[in-house]
Amino acid sequence: MPYFSIIVPVYNAQNFIWRCAKSIQNQTVNDYEVIFIDDSSLDSSSEICKEIASEDKRFKYIRKIHEGASAARNCGIAEATGKYIVFVDADDYLADRFLEKLLDTLSSGESPELCFMNCHYVDTGKEILKNKLFEIPEKLDGSKNISGKDFLDIVTHGTNRLPGSTWLIVAERDFLIKNKLQFNEKLIWSEDSDFIYRAMITADKIKCHGYCGYYYFMGNNNSISKTFSLPKAMVRMDVYSKWAVYFK
Repeated sequence: MPYFSIIVPVYNAQNFIWRCAKSIQNQTVNDYEVIFIDDSSLDSSSEICKEIASEDKRFKYIRKIHEGASAARNCGIAEATGKYIVFVDADDYLADRFLEKLLDTLSSGESPELCFMNCHYVDTGKEILKNKLFEIPEKLDGSKNISGKDFLDIVTHGTNRLPGSTWLIVAERDFLIKNKLQFNEKLIWSEDSDFIYRAMITADKIKCHGYCGYYYFMGNNNSISKTFSLPKAMVRMDVYSKWAVYFK
């Protein structure tokens, strides 16, 4: 059983999937599997993923009917065999020590059910910016777990923000399966935030991770997550309004 299962939903990502895969292969920790979930891509993404999987046995390729990113991630969770699940978008990429630093946090002291990253890089295509969402208190013992309520207190203090993107969390697979935590496939936007919030209020064991090693790429104009529509905006408002009331 690998320590990490890296789930990569793929849809028309032929221009980016090589970079994503290479950044994973360059990791200083090799105890992982990668699951490409091809959401019926219409470009050459399928052929690229198959080629990578044929050359590197740590990579697995699965093609499914087109149902969206939520269904693809749910499929990945079901197929995963690792202790912890990491989510990576096909047009993003990782720093070489990303998994190494995660392993340090996860394996130090108590094992968490969830681990939240407090920062990431934003690659605009022209420059790379650092985005920090919340400050980790200096007095916090990184080897010990905290509750979902304690974590919420941290991320709602001052100018801190609650992570809302799937690639900012690492989840224990058994925790997700035991609590039947899946992405809501009916949501067309903000499904990642909804998933994260449900996982957070369910978890009793959470850690914070301060290493910045995930690169979020904004230059993919064909990405569904980066296209705006009124129905998507309304869904986001519904999701955020529901959780704002709950947290209050």
